[in-house]
Amino acid sequence: MDKLIELTLLISNVPTGTTQGLSQCIADDLGFTIDPWKDEESKDLKPIDINLFREYTSISARKVGTIVNWLNEMAMFIIEFHCKKILNNNSTQTNQIVLNRKLLKYLENEKPNIIINHLLNNILPRLLKSSINEKTNFLKALEGKRITSGPSGAPTRGKLEVLPTGKNFFSVDIRAIPTETAWDLGKRSAEKIIGLYLQENGEHLSHLAISIWGTSTMRNGGEDICQLFALMGLRPIWDGTLRRVVDIEVIPISVLNRPRVDVTLRISGLFRDAFPQIIELIRRGQNLIGNLNEPTAVNPLAESYRKGKTESRIYGSAPGSYGAGLQEIINSGSWENQTELANAFIEWSKWRYEGSNNIVKDRKGLEDNLSKVKVVLHSQDNREHDILDSDDYYQFQGGLISAVKKTSGNNPQAYFADNSRYQRPRIHKLSKEIDKVVRSRLLNPKWLDGMKKHGYKGAFEMSASLDYLFSFDATTNLVPDWCYKSITNNWLEDENTKKFIIDNNPWALRDIAERLLEASNRDLWTNSTLEEIKSIRTVLSDIDSKIEKFSSNKINNKLTP
Repeated sequence: MDKLIELTLLISNVPTGTTQGLSQCIADDLGFTIDPWKDEESKDLKPIDINLFREYTSISARKVGTIVNWLNEMAMFIIEFHCKKILNNNSTQTNQIVLNRKLLKYLENEKPNIIINHLLNNILPRLLKSSINEKTNFLKALEGKRITSGPSGAPTRGKLEVLPTGKNFFSVDIRAIPTETAWDLGKRSAEKIIGLYLQENGEHLSHLAISIWGTSTMRNGGEDICQLFALMGLRPIWDGTLRRVVDIEVIPISVLNRPRVDVTLRISGLFRDAFPQIIELIRRGQNLIGNLNEPTAVNPLAESYRKGKTESRIYGSAPGSYGAGLQEIINSGSWENQTELANAFIEWSKWRYEGSNNIVKDRKGLEDNLSKVKVVLHSQDNREHDILDSDDYYQFQGGLISAVKKTSGNNPQAYFADNSRYQRPRIHKLSKEIDKVVRSRLLNPKWLDGMKKHGYKGAFEMSASLDYLFSFDATTNLVPDWCYKSITNNWLEDENTKKFIIDNNPWALRDIAERLLEASNRDLWTNSTLEEIKSIRTVLSDIDSKIEKFSSNKINNKLTP
């Protein structure tokens, strides 16, 4: 029930073209001036909201985030009420909240308001049907029967057409990529990137490297591509009826009102396979910008073209290959320093895409382009996962960062674009994102309790998250020492957590201990104490004997007639 309520809250809070989000509706009905979906949580409250919140709760608040959390508690109470009504669950409400009389209409089933009608007729039925569909269609697939097709996407970004799940989903019409909504978000996100760099460095951004994946492009309609276009000073052109992309056009400097950015693009293997027409479009855009008669100060790409360097800035892995070449090296430990990781990334990414069918091996060109890069960017389009959920994040962004450092001799600035809310794109440092994920997930007791419900797989996910954190540190040096220390304290020195891992997946505990020791041995964790290292080694020694005993018992059981 708790998971259903939380997921319903995430989906119902997303505003659509015709309907406000649930928390927005509650805020309006209570008289607040804040927008809980669009406003930054760190924003100062207006006096009217401070006084109103004190009237409702007797609490003095100063930041938007305080009221947003309270509104979400109200929303969860309402959602739980309706979930129990639908499921005929007569148990006591988990959240014991006295609902303000202005909100009693949200508990109405017979004549619900617009948002509750949306909740009861669109969101909850589709969510409840999803688990049934998943089981039924999984069995049908095993029997070789047809599974009904349906669209893909992220329901937490308002794509309710994805629900119920359990369908044979398709992606997108590639001729409509990028979409007009993707352009709107990508343009705003690009301006934030440029603004952040100007604010922190006192000069305009001239060179940037970005990685773009096929899966995210299918979900968001090409927001990353539109970031690239906007940075360069390009705009897609759609036809009049079908709204398919037919060309791109140059945004004049007088309209752009800032210098253009020379963007080096690292594409994934799936993007190469799924979106050949986008590769052609980006290459056409590079030629348009490169051939403009504009000064170097406002068009660094044109300066390169005037010097005869007219090659594409699109790079990827070799035709038929995927990834970025770092996972196996880091997992095996067969590297000595960050330069070796950078060389592996460059070697894997040295294929220059002049077009979808014109692919040239060009390591020197890649190194020359990366040597000028000031910012390395990666974007995330939803919050259903994070940067420590997959090896791809450190392989692509971490690999780019190490490669830029190797070729230029300087550390590039690492930016992370959070485009999970269409109305509120955010740009911040990658180091801040790592900090947030470690605090909100890896060290969060609620997340740890959730992993403990999944036994072997839960312990594996803990180990994998630490591997990805370590790999980010190996490629970027952006993970602070406190992360390793806190994980040691909360995972290995907490008896309940350690016992869970030992009982369910002792191999995961061994991997965690070995990874922490490796971080210390490689001077990534620089302030580890002798006591901490001794404690980790003790855990490792104990678990090795336990695994040996476990394996021996398993063999003996197999031999017993």
